[in-house]
Amino acid sequence: MLFVAGLIPAAQAALVQSPWQPVVLQGNPNPGDTSVILPFSKLIRVKSDGTSVPFVLAPNQELVITYVHFNLNAVDPSLTTNLDLRVGPFYSRPLMMTNGNVAFIDGFDPGFRINYNGFNDPHYNYCYAVDLKNDSIIPGVVSVKLVGYLAPVD
Repeated sequence: MLFVAGLIPAAQAALVQSPWQPVVLQGNPNPGDTSVILPFSKLIRVKSDGTSVPFVLAPNQELVITYVHFNLNAVDPSLTTNLDLRVGPFYSRPLMMTNGNVAFIDGFDPGFRINYNGFNDPHYNYCYAVDLKNDSIIPGVVSVKLVGYLAPVD
């Protein structure tokens, strides 16, 4: 029994280093930021022990997203409109906003991939919402939770 118990910490350490380990990313705006643009650089990785660290995608990996939770509170609390919630050019979800709020949760199998270049390209490496009536970004506060895993580049 002692032999097996001695292997458990080593096995747990090996699991933590697995490239297929789940990755939980949380993005919240800075206090007072109502731009509704949340850059990928603001995503924080929540580790299995509950601690959080900045997330950096390595050039030899891709991030495969299998779950998205997106929440938007518009500056205008009376806003009712059709909008598109977007995670860069990688994913979008048309929704109807009522009373200045909208949220959704979506799961994907097998998921959508974001490579190193896409994750770091300032032209589209952010989460935001677009008003479909006038194709403009809706001012407000956005928060995002992305869950997926890291995969080696094919």
